[in-house]
Amino acid sequence: MLLRCIFVSIAGLLCACAGAPSPDRVQIQGTPPDNTLTPRLPRSDQGLPPDWFLGDWRVGASGCMLHLGRGDAEGASGPVETRDCAPPWSGASRWRRPADDQSLFDILTPEGALLWRAGAIQPTAIAGVNGEGRLVRLYWAQEGTHGGWVRPGGEE
Repeated sequence: MLLRCIFVSIAGLLCACAGAPSPDRVQIQGTPPDNTLTPRLPRSDQGLPPDWFLGDWRVGASGCMLHLGRGDAEGASGPVETRDCAPPWSGASRWRRPADDQSLFDILTPEGALLWRAGAIQPTAIAGVNGEGRLVRLYWAQEGTHGGWVRPGGEE
């Protein structure tokens, strides 16, 4: 009798597992394993122009950064909204090295007001400067810390 109960329980469990996936399983599908990026977002949903190129970084309407690159665990390409939505970066336009300390960077608004003073940024990490609205990527020299983002324009 005990053996029969065990067999019926195992058979029932196998039948339950063979059914449709649970809502939890569907919900996490396509989520990057490290959870640093959200799943990729359609361009139309973000109001993005069609001239995106792999590796571009831009500010979305929410002030968060959008990256065109690996958008999910499968490596699909598309605009991806990052988790870095810190207000100091949302209105950034230019950067400069302050005269009193050349190891720092000042992040400025279009009007030249100081938004943020960032320390220990590698000058060699600045890339992608052009006149087409692309963003320049700045990141901290310390391993494992987050970076900041400014629009092209270069030093004053």
